[in-house]
Amino acid sequence: MSGYLPIHVRQTATLLRERVAHYIYISAVKAFEPPTPHHVAITEKSPTYSPIDETITHIDNHTYGPLKATSEQIVRSLFPLRATILRPQVIIGPHDCSGRLAYWLLRAQGTGTPLLPGRGDDHLQVVDVMDIAAFMMKVIQNRWVGDFNLAGEKVSWLRFVQLLNMSHGQWVASEKIAEAGLSFRELPLYRVKGSTEASYMNIDNSKARAHGFTVTDFSHSVSRYAAWLSENGHRIPDDIHAEWLTPEQEYELVKASAGAVSH
Repeated sequence: MSGYLPIHVRQTATLLRERVAHYIYISAVKAFEPPTPHHVAITEKSPTYSPIDETITHIDNHTYGPLKATSEQIVRSLFPLRATILRPQVIIGPHDCSGRLAYWLLRAQGTGTPLLPGRGDDHLQVVDVMDIAAFMMKVIQNRWVGDFNLAGEKVSWLRFVQLLNMSHGQWVASEKIAEAGLSFRELPLYRVKGSTEASYMNIDNSKARAHGFTVTDFSHSVSRYAAWLSENGHRIPDDIHAEWLTPEQEYELVKASAGAVSH
């Protein structure tokens, strides 16, 4: 089961404690503390956040990870030797309405010169929802307990851009993006190399792979999601759409970067 708030996770786990033999909790890679140095890959042995007050219900970028880590501890305490913790990377696939991959797919279909963040040497990492589902079935069938990181391959932004046929875009240096006050909300999936946030785009999946976790080719995952997005009329919740980079912001940044290159 998933769960964002410890108070809900405790209620659910308590209810099921004497009713089920095996509990699978869907956590997230954000349950880990950022590694030091930031380029070190995160493994199952990396430290997670310390537990926080279980009554906290406000979820933001600062509380999300600690809330997940606290929920993990609750599950382990109520299901000793009977719990599996799955920590997926950013999930993509059919029925994903988070807008993270959708932003780039829709921008690739748009007009004008798209803003391409960085210089192409930053990385992104996601995981296909189908791969998670397949591994969960193996966990259930084999009653595997313990922690597993579920992540796909690391992909450079240059490869990502080429895959989306956006090579005509303008690369905008990460420094300029930071100066403009933009984050991963305006530019989904982008994390500047060497930053704290980028450390979450470097998840080691070797333990899960040793247990049969398979990774769908990134290009196939993107194509499958693009097909689903098209079939569903490119519908993204308004509140998510409102967070994206505006055409006006993009135009000004692209214009400034193009001018800097020409000089």
